[in-house]
This record gives sequence, C-alpha cells and structure tokens, in this order.
Amino acid sequence: MTPQEERAGLRRAIAEEPATLVVRLAYSDWLEEHGEDEAAAFVRVAYPPAGRSAPLDAALGEVAAFFPKLDVGVMRRRRCRRHGLLEVLGGLPWRQPEGPDVVRVVIRHGLASEVACPGPAIIKAARAGLFAAHPIVAFALTTDAPFSDSRSPGMWWWLDPTPRGTVPPEVWGLLRGQRRPANGGSSWFIGYPDRLAAVLDLSAAVVAYGRRHARLPPLTDHRPIGTNPEP
Repeated sequence: MTPQEERAGLRRAIAEEPATLVVRLAYSDWLEEHGEDEAAAFVRVAYPPAGRSAPLDAALGEVAAFFPKLDVGVMRRRRCRRHGLLEVLGGLPWRQPEGPDVVRVVIRHGLASEVACPGPAIIKAARAGLFAAHPIVAFALTTDAPFSDSRSPGMWWWLDPTPRGTVPPEVWGLLRGQRRPANGGSSWFIGYPDRLAAVLDLSAAVVAYGRRHARLPPLTDHRPIGTNPEP
C-alpha cells in the first residue's frame, strides 16, 4: 500500500467515526512517522492556533478544492468553538454579511468538521468526495434562513424546485418536518417548532446525503469533538 493510500484510508476511518478521538491520534502518529511533525501536532489540538500556519493553510486549501471559485475561510468565533456552528446560527438572529460566494468552515483536530455555504455548493462538494476526506458532521445554509408564518406557529423552510429555492432538492426527502403544499403543489413548506430545530434538521439531512454519497455509515453521534461548553 502506498503512503497516499494509507493516508486516504486513515482519513476515511476518521470520517466513518468523527467523534472517535483514537482514530485521529492514529492519523497523527502516521503523519509523525512520515516526517510531517507540524501537521501531526495540528491534528492533536482541538482548534487552530491564532494566526496563520502551514497546517491551517493546508487544511483550508484541501477544503477550497471542493469549492472552486468560492471564498473559503475558517470560522474562529468563540461561540462556535464552545457550542458548535449550528447552535450559534440557530440561537441568534440570522445575518448574511459576507454574501452567497463565501464558504466558512470550523476546523477541529486538523480537519474540517462543520461547513457553512450555499446549498448547491455543498451538493457539488459532496459529489466530489468532501465527506470522505473530512469528517463533516454539520452544515449551515448561508443564503437563506427558516422563516415565520403568521398563519402557522413555528419556523419553516421553503422547498422550491425553481432557481429561487435555496434548500437543495437532493435532501428534501431526508427532511423530517411537517410538510405543507404551496403554489398549487409545485413547492412545499416544511415546518418545525423553532429556528434551531429547522437548522438542525437541514444539517442532518445534508450530512446524511453526503455520507451516503461517500458510502459512509450513518452518524451515531452528531456532536463534534470539542463542542461541550467550557466551564
């Protein structure tokens, strides 16, 4: 087996069990044995250090390859580090300050674990092998947010097959909210009790789609390593 095949095998093992730290440490040991000491140390730490570094640039470069022509950067917000990207987005008013051409990732133990980007971009990345190369456990949509409806309580996603729709049609069948037809049945609303429930369900659907495409088993633990609140 070539070193490239060994690397790919270890990365896939991490993707299969994202919450298992032992597999990541085995990958770190392998990197060290092959002279990649800085990268090995990067895998052992939960979060990237402040400032730029060669391992961080390499990790972002790998992710950027799955999102051609988009601006890929790392999220360093303290709340994301403590609670995870989805809890932050689900609990705060939605803001879109960076535009639809931006991809933001949370890096944990040297690999991307959470991605925020437009819907079509994550589907293309999944088909290109993102979920086999990185242990993605969460996704957030950057081009839309669940909305409230005065006629019904809760929060809703709009499922529209036209270019106006932002929730990828590829994951509609994986969403578990309450469905309600719209526009004579040409589109759908899918409802949830609150914003966080809507955000989490879309995340789970996209992750399930990506893992199926990569032929990975379903996630048994959706919590990324390192998302427990700090004392």
